Amino acid sequence: MKPIVDDLDRAIVDLLKEDGRMPCAEMARRLGNVSANTVSNRLRRLVQKGIMKVTSVADPWALGYPLTALIDVQTDQANLTELAQAVAEFEVVSYVAIVAGDRDLLVVVHVRDAEHLHRFVTSTLRRLPRITRTETALLLTRSFKDLDDWSIPPEVPHEGE
Repeated sequence: MKPIVDDLDRAIVDLLKEDGRMPCAEMARRLGNVSANTVSNRLRRLVQKGIMKVTSVADPWALGYPLTALIDVQTDQANLTELAQAVAEFEVVSYVAIVAGDRDLLVVVHVRDAEHLHRFVTSTLRRLPRITRTETALLLTRSFKDLDDWSIPPEVPHEGE
């Protein structure tokens, strides 16, 4: 069976992590023995198969939101999907997931300062119906690794697995 991704796909993704706007011709030059057309076709396939998406990410620090907090949310378990979608609508929220364990949602927010975080948690988040408890952890440093730093692992399943 054919692998879902190969070493060339990984190399292309790694170059795009370095510069998301790198032209196919530049990638081909840096990869060596690969044409710009091949790089373009590979990119198109990776996007069409949903293996990769091309997007931009705003830097909260550069925009005046230097504090990041992780908020664990416990609920009464009624319609978690609806609640997660409602939480995701808030502008300071960058990530929401339904999780297993002693919490129901994990929420990541970017705020201007401690007062902004306090207002969001107490006046906005905790006032949503069905939220019974929150626990907030403030990140002390910027992340050492984020989704835009993640690389395709060498052991990716083959098609049909």
